[in-house]
Amino acid sequence: MIVDFRKVKTLVIKVGTHSLTKRDGKLDQQKITLLVEQIAKIKQGRSVVLVSSGAVGAGIGELALRERPRALSLLQATAAVGQSVLMSVYRDLFKAQGIIVAQILLAEEDFSNRRRYLNFRNTIHRLLREGVIPIINENDVIATHELKVGDNDTLSAMIAANIKAELLIMLSDIDGLYDRDPNHRSARLIEEVHEITPEIEKLSGKGKGYSVGGIHTKVEAARICMKAGITMSLVDGSKKGVIHQVLENTRIGTVFLPQEPANSKEQWLRIARPKGIITIDQGAEKAVLSGKSLLARGIHDVRGIFDRGDLVIIQGPKKEIGKGLSEYSSDMLGRIKGRTSETIEKLLGFASPAIKHDNFITY
Repeated sequence: MIVDFRKVKTLVIKVGTHSLTKRDGKLDQQKITLLVEQIAKIKQGRSVVLVSSGAVGAGIGELALRERPRALSLLQATAAVGQSVLMSVYRDLFKAQGIIVAQILLAEEDFSNRRRYLNFRNTIHRLLREGVIPIINENDVIATHELKVGDNDTLSAMIAANIKAELLIMLSDIDGLYDRDPNHRSARLIEEVHEITPEIEKLSGKGKGYSVGGIHTKVEAARICMKAGITMSLVDGSKKGVIHQVLENTRIGTVFLPQEPANSKEQWLRIARPKGIITIDQGAEKAVLSGKSLLARGIHDVRGIFDRGDLVIIQGPKKEIGKGLSEYSSDMLGRIKGRTSETIEKLLGFASPAIKHDNFITY
């Protein structure tokens, strides 16, 4: 292992519902207490961000429900009730350890809007400077399927990239990534991953992998971390002292090793959700892929509703080639697509590239 976890100063810890609840889905006070005690022990000299599930589980217990709600409205109501219960539990347990916590609920718009993305980064950094542990969750009360960040695995990786953490420890109900179904007699734990290869993707459930439900999102989270220059450790959260073991370089779970990090803007462009699609012709595709700005005359079609400064997908004649920030709204692009700069200037009084070269990334 080439990463010395003992030197890590800023880390994100993600804990899933399974590591916080009982079999009936309700909060498990003992599990949460052990988690808090672990974090308190390793916090000295470190900045820690906790991405925590469990709001729905807490709400199930508070509302005395027999099972997890299926109707979206009831699920959101349960999360609304449970979030305050969960934070109350965390607050009391961390306070007993002499630690102050803060709640941050995020939505998809906080990642797709660059200003909001930078604003919540500044808030997190300020909390960390004050010695506070931010406890982060997606705002399930307002999030619908179309507007969700995705899941807390993805969310934790996006947070780690946002604050430039050195390490993401993902506490799971599995003890790492295996080369096949871990229930198979010859299954072997993959201790280190240097690259998300097609073989790794197949294991994660994209092909006929062993876990379509859980490991896929963890591999996708690892992809985000690795591209941002962040190490991710996937471990079994039920093991005693597992966080301390990771930070003491114990060979445990699967470590996803970082690649050369991208700059801050490129990281954001990679993780933010696009608002629309711009289809371009072959000539424009060639120009954009060679590092030039996208001009309106090369645009064939515009789909979606977006504003100036929003992120859009760039679709070539055959496939998607990247993402970029539009210099025009969708309505305005619809009016000027296929036109030359001279014509656009006469029409609008000004002309600009549709997407500037430094606001574009390729896949």
